[in-house]
Parts: sequence; structure tokens; C-alpha cells
Amino acid sequence: MFNILISGCGNIGLRHFQGIINNIKKKKNYLFLLHDPNKEAFKKFKKEINKHKIKNYFFSTDINFTHKVIDVVILCNYADQRYLSIKKLSKSYKIKHFIIEKILANTTLALNKINKALINHPSAWVNTPRRSMKIFFYIKKILKGSKIIAIQVKGGRWGLACNAIHFIDLTSWLVDDLKFSISTKHLNKFWIKTKRKNYYDINGRLVINFKNKVQLDLLSQKNNKPLSIKIITDTNSLYINENTGKLLYKKHIKQFKINYQSEMTGNVVNNLIRKNTSFITSLNDSCTLHRPLIKKLNEHWKKYGNKKIKNLPIT
Repeated sequence: MFNILISGCGNIGLRHFQGIINNIKKKKNYLFLLHDPNKEAFKKFKKEINKHKIKNYFFSTDINFTHKVIDVVILCNYADQRYLSIKKLSKSYKIKHFIIEKILANTTLALNKINKALINHPSAWVNTPRRSMKIFFYIKKILKGSKIIAIQVKGGRWGLACNAIHFIDLTSWLVDDLKFSISTKHLNKFWIKTKRKNYYDINGRLVINFKNKVQLDLLSQKNNKPLSIKIITDTNSLYINENTGKLLYKKHIKQFKINYQSEMTGNVVNNLIRKNTSFITSLNDSCTLHRPLIKKLNEHWKKYGNKKIKNLPIT
């Protein structure tokens, strides 16, 4: 029996749950431990449980389960709750594998606490999955031997603050570099309320300069244009449209599919359980990538954000 604990039963937690149950053949071999402080969050899960005839499951509003050995914990709660959740889980259970959602934390202090709490854990991972997708493996392969000079990501209202880490992570993996600086001087001064109460995001431009002289340019505009990615090398340029699933390179078009989370989690969990490894980002590397971003966004928030909210309100 494999014990899977999902903490945070909102939409992202539900997608992870769907990804697992859609990928396993013998559902009787899995026990699902589902946690959320809000009882209403369980309703959507209950529909999936009934649909797939899942019999082995427990709900809890306070992470209080009798099963003390957990094969995989998936943390999908809000970023400002992550450290306390990790601390409580680590104290109460023997956990073989962690999968943690981005953003890891709202402050560098909390980020460092998470890193320290799990520094010696053999299997802790962060869900920034583009580096695990087939299309980006293909891109890395065809660009082998070329030097990436710049990567440009632009689109309308795509959640720059909370989603920047996805492209920082992807670029880091493509160019094999964990060190960079960030400029926020081209960010807008007005932070925008999101659908989640007391959470914000922002438009404008983030410029990230990696140590090996690769520049990542992230632009979120006040329109509804789809997200596009351009990779500039010393010999050519490559264009990626995730919305249409088209890659243009040297006048050739390749069709691809960006998988939904509900199509990916099953493979991630299976790799962890069966092979003790994963293609997503290790916690140590992700903390290194998060740290400059969280620091700079906090500085910008303190200067231009809502003074009633102390720490960076993104998740």
C-alpha cells in the first residue's frame, strides 16, 4: 500500500489528485490522505473519489492521520503556510518524498527555513515542470552545440510575479546555471488584486541576467495576448507558442502538447515511488533560484504595494 498525502485541496491539489488516479491501474494499492483546513474544499475531491470508486481515503482539517509513514507528500497550500506545514509534517510522519508547489515562500527568511528543514532530506522536489516536458527536452537536444544568448517570454496578464519562477527554472536548466541577478526597475508600480483574496500580482518587465551572460526577459502586458517564448542563440532563433502548440525552428514547424498538471503528476509520483528520482527541480536548486526573485519582489512590494500587508502576497 502506497500512502499519498495531499495538503491543500484547492484546484491545484485536485489536479494533482486527478493526475495520480488517472495514471494508476491498481487503485486499491493506494491510500489517499487529504488535508485542508476548509471542509468545503473536500467536495470536489469527493466527486472524483465517487467517479473513480476510490475506497482508500481519509479527510482531515488538521493533518492528523494515524498512518505515520508517507510515501509522497504533495504540498499545495498557500506559500505563507509552507514552512509551518513542512515542520509539522516532518515532526509527525516519516516522509519518503516531498513534492512542493511554487512559490516556495513569501520571504527569504521562510525560504531559508524550508531549505534548512529539508537540507538533508533525500527526496524533496519543487513542481516547476517545464524542464520535465518532452518539448523542452527536444529543444535542449536540438540546441546542443549552440550558445543561448537570450530568452524572451511575453504575453498578456500571465501572472508575472507568481509564474516568473517557472521560466527562471527553465532557463537555468537549459543553460546549466543557477546564479543570476534580477532587475525590477521596469516593473509597473501598481500591484493588481488576484482572484484569491489578499493576493496580488503585477505587470511589467523582469530582466534576469545569468552569470554565464544569458539574459532572460519576462514581459507581462495589460492585454490578453497569448504567452510566447523566443530563444535566441548565436546561430538562430527558436519560437515557441504554448497556446497553439507550435515550435518554429529553422523554418520547420513542430507540433507539441503542453501537458496539464492532471496529466503529469502520476508520472512524477510513479518515478519517485519506483525509481527514487524525478525530472522536476530539486528543492536545493529551487531554493537557490527562488531566493533572488523573492528578495527583489519583496523590495518592490514594500515600496509600491499595500502597506497593510507586510510580506509579499503571492502564491
